[in-house]
Amino acid sequence: MSEREINRLRRRFTLSSTLAVFCTMMLMGGLISMFSLVTLRSEVRRIMNYIAVNDGDISPPSHMDSKTEPEREPEEMEEEEYTVENIMEFSLSEFFGVNPHSPGSGAFGYSMRYFAVRYDAEGNVEDVITHNLDFADEEEMITYAEIVKHRFFRFGSFGKFYYNVSPREQGGTLVIYLDRSGEVLVSNRVLFAAMSIMGLGTVFAFFLMHFFSYKACKPEIENMEKQKQFITNASHELKTPLAVIRANTEMQETLYGETEWTRSTIRQVDRLSGLVANLVQIAKSRENEGKNACARADVSKAAEESVEAFRAMIAQDGKRLEKNIAPGVTCKIPESSFRQLLTLLCDNAVKYCDEGGIVRAELEKAGRGFRITIANSFAAGANVDYERFFERFYREDESHSAKGGYGIGLSLAESLTKQMGGRLEAGWEKGEARFRFSIKS
Repeated sequence: MSEREINRLRRRFTLSSTLAVFCTMMLMGGLISMFSLVTLRSEVRRIMNYIAVNDGDISPPSHMDSKTEPEREPEEMEEEEYTVENIMEFSLSEFFGVNPHSPGSGAFGYSMRYFAVRYDAEGNVEDVITHNLDFADEEEMITYAEIVKHRFFRFGSFGKFYYNVSPREQGGTLVIYLDRSGEVLVSNRVLFAAMSIMGLGTVFAFFLMHFFSYKACKPEIENMEKQKQFITNASHELKTPLAVIRANTEMQETLYGETEWTRSTIRQVDRLSGLVANLVQIAKSRENEGKNACARADVSKAAEESVEAFRAMIAQDGKRLEKNIAPGVTCKIPESSFRQLLTLLCDNAVKYCDEGGIVRAELEKAGRGFRITIANSFAAGANVDYERFFERFYREDESHSAKGGYGIGLSLAESLTKQMGGRLEAGWEKGEARFRFSIKS
């Protein structure tokens, strides 16, 4: 994996992790908002039930102070305070500031603003009650009551009010409108603040993960650089002993004549020299990744010249070359990398083409890009796993190794394809092994 690929993977990891954090925070914000809404509606229901029990009028009698509660017998107080229900109500009242049994508390005291419309059994307006609310005249309040009186849902919200429609004990209907705009505003502000904090937290998490992902990937990048340096140095060091072995073998042939053993030694030296050259090519291709200049190249001319260079070799092997190169195809790609890719694909096609078979090259324009196919006759290729051909040092069978391949040419071709931003596919169809390179421009 190249440094460019590692950085691309690091960016993808950072973005996906940030997205996961953002979704998690949005889920938390949604749950907070839902909990706040449920709590508010539950509180409103309790208040409205209290108002409904008092038939819309919770004003204390004239002889009773609004901030005092009726005295209870000690036995009654002790019995009530130790029930599970009252303990839960006490906990909720302490947490939310609500006490449904205290008319003088914050929820039932002066801060409560509502109006109620009483209807008698015949549906006529009996009375309009207001409590700490300077909203409108009685006619407008009755209009509001008429709007929700016959709704299917007997409890809900209407504008800045919550409404509740309930039957009266003596017959008729009671419509209550409760103003909780202050609490809703506070809740919305809290939600907005929470969302803002979550957004800033997501941005902070992005930069934090980007930094730590670099720290995590840095050893891999250094290891990759050391690997490339090792390949380059080892390849350079191998050239000298190989040259000495070849020179000594040629001298031995000059002095004592050519033998089967000297010919085998020179063949193996040539194979090792080719392998070293390919390893150097791979190292250089990794180093030059992303550095190749991309100018508009004459793809047709490059394909024509690259394929034509193999005509003599193909004819010498008793095979035939077929070309179908579309003229005038141009594209913005590094021409040197494209020519190197075609050389590798054509060399592979010549090596593994059946005896007396056909090597075929076809170039066609595809949208703003192009597609080029290099194919060769390969009758026994129906059940071959072509995707593994791009694995370094992979061989499908012994017949391939007998044809002088090193098992890294197609791996290098795939590396060049990634550099150019194209796509390389391998497959078999109608007796042909096909390698197709395509690019969208």
